[in-house]
Amino acid sequence: LIEYVSRLVTHLSKISDSELSPKEAECIESFISHYVWHSDDFSESSYRERLNNRLNEMKVRRKKLIKAQCKKQLGANLSSKD
Repeated sequence: LIEYVSRLVTHLSKISDSELSPKEAECIESFISHYVWHSDDFSESSYRERLNNRLNEMKVRRKKLIKAQCKKQLGANLSSKD
């Protein structure tokens, strides 16, 4: 998903929001405004900027998840050596 959104942001940087079809705009808006996002959405920004914010949130959440998994695995390794 991160790769897909990254490519979409790149593509949107080459066109304006007005060049999107109504269906494309609706799908992007639905993704951006989905309830799973933790950060606020600034709807006055362009789709590219708003998707870029969601992309950054996905990267941060992935980093936190990997860090938590590493801590968990490290803790399990230490307790199994006891």
